[in-house]
This record gives sequence, structure tokens and C-alpha cells, in this order.
Amino acid sequence: MARKTKTPLPREVTKRRLARWQQERRRRRITIGIGTLVIVATLAIIIWGVYATIIAPGKERVATVGDRHLTVANYETTLRLSPTLQTSAEDTLMALVNFELIRQGAEELGLEVTDDEIVQEMRESFTGEDEEELTDEELLRRYNETLKYLRVSSEQFKEALATQVLAQKIEEHVKGEVPEAGELIPHVHLQAIAVTTEEEAGNITERLEGGEDFASLAAEYEGGDMGWVPQGIMSLEIEKFAFSPESGNVTKYFATAEGYSVVQVVDTMEERALEEGVREQLEISAYGYWLEVQLEKKLKWRVAEEKLEQIHMEAMNRIMGG
Repeated sequence: MARKTKTPLPREVTKRRLARWQQERRRRRITIGIGTLVIVATLAIIIWGVYATIIAPGKERVATVGDRHLTVANYETTLRLSPTLQTSAEDTLMALVNFELIRQGAEELGLEVTDDEIVQEMRESFTGEDEEELTDEELLRRYNETLKYLRVSSEQFKEALATQVLAQKIEEHVKGEVPEAGELIPHVHLQAIAVTTEEEAGNITERLEGGEDFASLAAEYEGGDMGWVPQGIMSLEIEKFAFSPESGNVTKYFATAEGYSVVQVVDTMEERALEEGVREQLEISAYGYWLEVQLEKKLKWRVAEEKLEQIHMEAMNRIMGG
């Protein structure tokens, strides 16, 4: 007769065993918790590293134009689109600011760009002087090669082309607003002397204020009587001085692209007929004058020069490093 197998009695869970299980369970939870924290911390470090080295620098502000903040990412795109990477930090920043002034100004003037106009601008940009008109296939090939070479997106490149078209439209618009010859507009009678250094400009100003003759100093340096000058030809800074009510018989010097200019107002503002030759000069300077007015009105903030140089070097390193 087969022997019956004894069913083992259930083992009693002692208080000591229960405490041991609870300790083990707590130990596992702590281990899992620590492991999870390590993983989360590692991911956080990686994510922060990406943000701190790639995303955050791109969002750093370099200028504020109107209500728009321009960032390092915008700066780097402008640098990539420059004809040459030898462009200075200051020139790159001003190109970026001017592009934004053009976009905002065009919107205020109700000027727009069509897709056909962008394609035509692209076609003209990619066609050499002695080349025949490009086929659509050749245009597309050169376009793709340019994007690859500059390492910019199609949207960024098309936006740059659109801005060029808008600049042309704004230039045509402001030229059309130049008064006709013979129309009465404000003029001031000026004399000016051009020098290369601020020290020379200050010395000439002191000599004039001391009673020396302007014509004699003009013969000694470079300058003379400019005659009656209307608004829109001089720089905005000089114009504000010349057309202010207190400017009569006052001498002041200003920094210019070539050096310094010592300006004296002989006669204050009066309405005079616009001469045809002067009107042509106003047409030539109309777009630059418009841009200068927009710059003064809308540039709210810009990065300091030292910081700009650092941003420029870092952008250059990213571009050259691929």
C-alpha cells in the first residue's frame, strides 16, 4: 500500500521574518529610487548641456528692433548669408538690424513680395553677367548647391531674398516722395570743414569760437561754403543740429564715415525753392536717409561691443567647424 504524502503545514510568518521582509522591501525601494534618480540626473545633465551649449546661446539677444528681439541664432544666419566671412562683427549686426528695419518698414508701408518676385530675384542672383537665362533645372541645381554651401534652410534663404526685394521697393517708394524741383521746402545755410581726427575737429571749433575766419580755416584744411542745404542730404545727427531753432551762428563737430566734420550754421531755416540738381541728390540719398530715420526710431537696444565680439567669434567657430 502506497504511503501517503504528507502535505506540509503552512509555515508560520514570524514577527522576525516579517520585519526582515519589510526591511528587504525598503532596501529594494531605496535601490530602485536611487537608480531612478541617477538616470533622471544623468538625463537632466545631458539636456541642460544641450540647452546651455546649443539652444540657450541661440536665444541670447543681440538687439531689439521695434518690438522684436533679434537673437544670436539670427546673427549667425546673417553671417552665413554674408558674401564673405570676413565681415566684421559690427557690420554683421547692422546688416541684421537693417534687414529687420526693412521688414518692419515694408509692413508699415503696405509693401509685399510675391513668390514670383522671389524666384526672379533668385534667378538674377544666380545668373552671371555673360550667361543666358537659366533653365528651371539649372536654377534649382544652383539653389540647392547654395543652400548646402551656406548651410542655411530654404526658408532662411528665401527670407533674405524677400528682404532684398522689399529694400528695392522701399527705395522706389521713398524716391517717389522727394519733392519736385521748385517746391518750397526748409533749407539752412551751412559751412563745413572735413578733418580726419577728433583732435583736429576740436581745435578748429575752438579757433572758430575764438573769432577766426571760417573761410581761412577752410582753405587751410578741406571745406568751404555748402550754400543752402535742404533736409534729407546730411546725416540725421547733423541735420538735427542744423535745423534746430538754436543753431544760428553755432559751430559743432560730428563724427562721419571719413573722419570728422566741423559744421557752422550761417543762416537758420527758411523755405526755399528746391533746385533740380539738389533734388537729384535727395533722390540718391533718400533710401539711406529713410534707413537712418528708422534706425534711430526703432533700435531700442543693442549688445555691448565687447560681448558682440565674443558672439561673433563663437558664431565663426560654429560655422567653420561645420
